[in-house]
Amino acid sequence: ALGQLEIDGATSEVSSSESVEGFWPRGILPFTPSGPEAPGMGRARLFPLAPLQPLQEVADRTENRRLVVTWTTGGEFAKMALNLALSIRSHVPSLEASFAVVCLDLDAQRMLRQHGFNTVLLAGPTDEDAEKNPWQNDDLWKFKYRLMASLMVLGLSALVLDTDVVLLADPFPHLWGDADLEVMTDLFFPARQLLSIAIRPEDHFNT
Repeated sequence: ALGQLEIDGATSEVSSSESVEGFWPRGILPFTPSGPEAPGMGRARLFPLAPLQPLQEVADRTENRRLVVTWTTGGEFAKMALNLALSIRSHVPSLEASFAVVCLDLDAQRMLRQHGFNTVLLAGPTDEDAEKNPWQNDDLWKFKYRLMASLMVLGLSALVLDTDVVLLADPFPHLWGDADLEVMTDLFFPARQLLSIAIRPEDHFNT
């Protein structure tokens, strides 16, 4: 069930009541084998769940409570999210009701809503570092797996996509569905590299 994570054969329940001040529940690795108590490492933080709650309503209106989710800021990035959304409308219209965009600002939300797509507003980082150097901002780099973990806490089954892709057919028949989290990586040897603290795992989580 999507309320659980299985790590090294042990299953841990995931619920919002178990999180500690919004952090990943204890016992759940934040994508490193050394665990959350390793020196110099913070615990992976969940997003505030309240802004994501409307996604449960979207799921309730769809077949099998199955979602397709992406996220974006405004401007050119919102245009990429719109391109993904329009590809779903054109090529996989059966999934449009299941599709939602997590918007990090009002500009992005207005653009997607104008075209009739489901959106939720989750304010992104607005500090000076995030605005000047978005590709170096830690919150943005970790956004994908923090979003995945937060959706799991809400009990949602979601395919989380980058905005720079399009859908030409239904992807769900190609997913095995035999794990709580299934991710694609660009690592050459993911079995030994994905959980290595020698690299930033969040850099290698792709669509």
